[in-house]
Amino acid sequence: MDSRKQLSQLNFFTLLAGIFWYFTFAVNMGNFWIKIALSSVVLASCSFFIEKPRSSEYQISWTNVLMGIGSAVILYGIFYAGNIFSGLLFDFASGQVGSIYQKGEGTNPFLIALILLVVTSPAEEIFWRGFFQKAAMKRYGDQGGYLFTTLIYGLVHIWSGNFMLVGAALVAGAFWGFLYLKFHNLPILIISHGIWAVTLFVLWPIR
Repeated sequence: MDSRKQLSQLNFFTLLAGIFWYFTFAVNMGNFWIKIALSSVVLASCSFFIEKPRSSEYQISWTNVLMGIGSAVILYGIFYAGNIFSGLLFDFASGQVGSIYQKGEGTNPFLIALILLVVTSPAEEIFWRGFFQKAAMKRYGDQGGYLFTTLIYGLVHIWSGNFMLVGAALVAGAFWGFLYLKFHNLPILIISHGIWAVTLFVLWPIR
């Protein structure tokens, strides 16, 4: 794929992701968890038809499963510590973190966990790392593509109007982007994302 086409695709999907995340966070209608699941699935489906991930990126083994679980635990620990320090640094941190959880109020926790594990986490990783970061790395080099994807992943969350959520997205995006940069393995990322998300939003919320 030539450089101009790569750039056009990155620009198109950056715009498309921004539109879907605007719909998810800024449009006050519908269930938040359903909206983010649909947005992720549409983006993943579009990207999959443009460039299917290599079979090597889907290889799964017990080592990959353990790496996924272990990385989820590490990321949860980072967020737990980050919540403590942000509360000390910013007066508004606690209120903004609480407002993130308010988006899911009224939804059955089992349904949230199911959506996160089966739909949102796989779809987000297929799109953001399996397609977007890979395309960005081809265009800007490994490090440049990693940084570009992390930045865009964080910025699309700006529609939430929540500084803490944007910061959290940057941290999580940097974490999973680094794993992709090192291992190029989507099962690790999907397991990590899914377990982290269910733990953070359903099992042991950080408030």
